[in-house]
Amino acid sequence: MRLLDLESTYNIIVLILPLMVCGYNPIFAIFAIIIVVAIGIYVRLFAMIVKGRCKPQLESITYSHYVERVRWVMDILKIDYDERQSAGVLGLILQGRTVPRLKIPAKRTCLGDSGTIIKYLWASYQGTREEEEAAFLKMTPEVLDLERKFDHALGLHARRWLYYHVLKVPQLGMQIWGANERSNVPMWQRIIVRKLYQPLRYVVIKLLQVNRSNAIKSLDIVKELYDEIDQLLADGRRYVLGDHLTIADISLASLGALTVFPPNYTGGVATQDLPSLEEMRSMGISHNFVEDVQDFRKRKTGKHILRLYKDERLSVSGHINM
Repeated sequence: MRLLDLESTYNIIVLILPLMVCGYNPIFAIFAIIIVVAIGIYVRLFAMIVKGRCKPQLESITYSHYVERVRWVMDILKIDYDERQSAGVLGLILQGRTVPRLKIPAKRTCLGDSGTIIKYLWASYQGTREEEEAAFLKMTPEVLDLERKFDHALGLHARRWLYYHVLKVPQLGMQIWGANERSNVPMWQRIIVRKLYQPLRYVVIKLLQVNRSNAIKSLDIVKELYDEIDQLLADGRRYVLGDHLTIADISLASLGALTVFPPNYTGGVATQDLPSLEEMRSMGISHNFVEDVQDFRKRKTGKHILRLYKDERLSVSGHINM
């Protein structure tokens, strides 16, 4: 979400056009409309010809677990892309958009939702020389079943549980919304997050139904998923579905990162690491939250997530161009 983006600027002009012409005669109004249409044609041609040579653009929030899933996959595939980060929930509130969003200028394509993006990436490699490189994305029935469970328990409920505790601590809440990402997030967005944190927090709480009762229910759902994955990993397998990495492992690790706070979360994209549990405790985070994270880290699933971040994540990071 950039104010100086060419297409965004044109959209703003279209929105204010009625205000520009309402006080003038019809001839001036027609002339103004012709000018705007001409500019619009130029913008479209520019996008097709010039931007067609641009890299894919991943619109993101630095610490979003859904973004991290896509980011990790694109890093494994060695896709050369630009990441454009925005602060917190501003995209949702101001534009009605969620992240991640993947723009592919060469194809005039824009994809939303991490699951849709990953399926697109897998399909784009089929029938090519690099097809084997994307084999880990294959959507088998077993993978699809796990993906649905991860999206439900970790994508939705782990986030609700996390927000219930973290958003009560402004210093921590502002950080996960990108207020400290000086080199990544536009300054005007960071200022809004800092100055309007409490109203933004209120909106998010209402939108996501974040309250004590729901947080307890969400935590139970996360624990039930941990029970199931613990059983899968009990036979000593290295990955969730056997002896090789699949998208199920990446989804578990990226979405489940909210439950264990791995040191390498974001794969080096964030300029500032998330605070340690001790630092969170000193900020005033709930003692129960710290205990829950510590318990998750001790379980087989939590250890699996931490190992994936240690052994797999950083080895494929380092793409970033902002």
